[in-house]
Amino acid sequence: ELVKHFEPFCTIGVHCHNDCGMAVANSITACHAGVGLVQGTINGIGERTGNADLCSIIPSLALHVNSTLSCQDKLHELTQVSRYVDEILNRSPNNAAPFVGQSAFAHKGGLHVA
Repeated sequence: ELVKHFEPFCTIGVHCHNDCGMAVANSITACHAGVGLVQGTINGIGERTGNADLCSIIPSLALHVNSTLSCQDKLHELTQVSRYVDEILNRSPNNAAPFVGQSAFAHKGGLHVA
């Protein structure tokens, strides 16, 4: 309701922190509600537990939510950007990161517990 109320006057945005591990989910939910701006960081880097991870948000919006993103044709460069940021910050890449992690699209029988 809030987005619809202000939509004629301004663009509503969202800025989520990842304190409860929900920053990406909350950002995508906000997009479903109509926000026009999502703030985040590459690899979710930020103080405390981090910010919304653009390396998860961008492909989720492009591939699963059918958003029209101006950067959609550059999705193939996202892993390179993620690695570059980690390199500059002297961090090890998160191999389990969605979309950009080394294991993101690997398939191997692994740990499953019922």
